[in-house]
Amino acid sequence: MGALYLAWAHIRFHAGRSAILVLVLAILGAIPLLTGRLAALAETELLARAASTPLVYGPRGSPLDLSLNALFFEGAPRAELAMSDYHALADMRLGLVLPILRTHTARGFPVVGIDVEYLAFRDLAVTEGRPMLRLGEAVLGAEVAARLGLGPGDLIQSESQQIFEPGTRSPRQIGG
Repeated sequence: MGALYLAWAHIRFHAGRSAILVLVLAILGAIPLLTGRLAALAETELLARAASTPLVYGPRGSPLDLSLNALFFEGAPRAELAMSDYHALADMRLGLVLPILRTHTARGFPVVGIDVEYLAFRDLAVTEGRPMLRLGEAVLGAEVAARLGLGPGDLIQSESQQIFEPGTRSPRQIGG
């Protein structure tokens, strides 16, 4: 009983120090639990998108970089494939082959060149304006359009990689 009394008296006398010690121990105990939970959430998020994309084919390099680039359009594209690679894959008839080209940006967001079949594959639809009809037109995602304050019929200019690169200095019209 004497040991408990001394411990309680120490805690009361050093209340601030004891509170900090309890807080630090609680944080140290919570870190492994939070790390496990965050890892599980990240895994769920990544697998949800990847489940609908059974195979990704790209240039040599890191498989993780290729996956993030193809699924979330994150990271810098390493290299491009030739159209002959696309045709060779399509000729194998292993499944639906959807080309994706991402080499430019517009106001810091990636410009992703897709085939119109990609919209159907991802079950995406144009909710405002109209679908792309002419070369150079673009469809903006709702989140990007809201962040940039753009709507149907507005213009956006892609950022050029080189000053004399043809076709990248003209504004792109958003479907509308």
